[in-house]
Amino acid sequence: MSKFDKKFSIPHNDILKVVMDGPNNFIRYDIKEIDREAEDFFYNIIKNADQSFRDEIADIYFGKSFHYKFDGTERRYGDVMGKVATDHQIDNLFKIQEDFGIPISLTINQETHPVEIITNEFIRRNFIKFIGEFYERGMRICTIGNIHLMGTGHLQKNFPDMIWKNTVNHIVSTPQQMVDLHSLGYNMIQFDRSLNRNISELKRMSREAKNRDITSYLLASEGCMPFCPFKEEHDIVQPWVGSVQGKDYFLTLADISCNNWRFKTHTAKLPRIGTSCVWDTNERFDLYNELVDVFKFSGRLKSPLQGSRKESYACWSYIGDKEGVGIADEIFVAKSFEDVYNLGTGFLSEWNGAGYVTTPTQEDIEKYFVHTPANKLRAEKYFSELEHPYKTEAGIKMCKALPNCKNQCWNCHLCEDAYGYEHFDSLSQINRKPDSGYVEKTHK
Repeated sequence: MSKFDKKFSIPHNDILKVVMDGPNNFIRYDIKEIDREAEDFFYNIIKNADQSFRDEIADIYFGKSFHYKFDGTERRYGDVMGKVATDHQIDNLFKIQEDFGIPISLTINQETHPVEIITNEFIRRNFIKFIGEFYERGMRICTIGNIHLMGTGHLQKNFPDMIWKNTVNHIVSTPQQMVDLHSLGYNMIQFDRSLNRNISELKRMSREAKNRDITSYLLASEGCMPFCPFKEEHDIVQPWVGSVQGKDYFLTLADISCNNWRFKTHTAKLPRIGTSCVWDTNERFDLYNELVDVFKFSGRLKSPLQGSRKESYACWSYIGDKEGVGIADEIFVAKSFEDVYNLGTGFLSEWNGAGYVTTPTQEDIEKYFVHTPANKLRAEKYFSELEHPYKTEAGIKMCKALPNCKNQCWNCHLCEDAYGYEHFDSLSQINRKPDSGYVEKTHK
């Protein structure tokens, strides 16, 4: 590929800081106390990023809640994550759009849709006014989860130049569903996570999207268990624990669900714990690249970084962990995903992508960035010698099967075979208390 043309949709503020003073020194920040300098951080990392990084961004999405009063109570409607941008951060997002031509996108995808926003004319007009404030400033992409509201036509009438994006939580997994949403006014369609593992259906979706000039989105990074039985309740609860309690799901109810298999066990590395695309080789990435317009990266749960250098730099990073114990043995940094692709060593899905930052000096660039000849050779040597499940006979079989496995994990177990783990039917079995009533033993 001579000219790399892929675009990414990235979350505002969900970022990993890689400290460039050697391996074993990288941390994820989540700081609740925010100062103005921290609020400027996201703008600065985009400003300082290489132009090739900025060119790959399709949009930056952010959350903001609509506040109103109904039946004598204060209510809010907006972002499913319960994590909203401050007014100053939004000012910075508009600066990103104006200074660098990167579109920004308001996300209103709450899973519960108050009927009064549709039926009460006063509230509906105020909601339209709420969106209008962003529209008047130049925003032209908006995610709307409320299909009934789209069905009224009020949004399309008031904002004729807006590009409407559905939410991935609409679970669009067939061409007919896509066509139905498109007929209601959605011009950007986010496909269901399940299509990451159902490429036969993804091909059908892709053909029809191209026929109808629909911009297609695929959620490439997703740590949620396939068809997670907790997810609907998680999405309903998250805005409340986030916006009302000032916490998030993973610090509250997730100890009943995904914390058990994501953070408390070695199973966290298994592809079956989520539905992320597994691009073990460039060829595997090309398979998906031909079928969708934009790869979306999930996020928005992190707070702004405090105390970080103003010269911090948005990039892509690979943090090696040969032993699997959470200690880095190597760090590589790329100015853009194109640099990762052109490296030609595979493992594309294991690079930390859009929205990730580092703080490079010239010395750091010479030491870590793979566009330099010396580091390209060092990276090639590292990945060629790397012992990894993807390279084993069982791992190659797994990676080949994943694009079309349809997440039927109970009847497959290729992931466990690749990583050398005992077979299990469901992630919800993992780390359950003995008295919880779960079924521990699996069929062989």
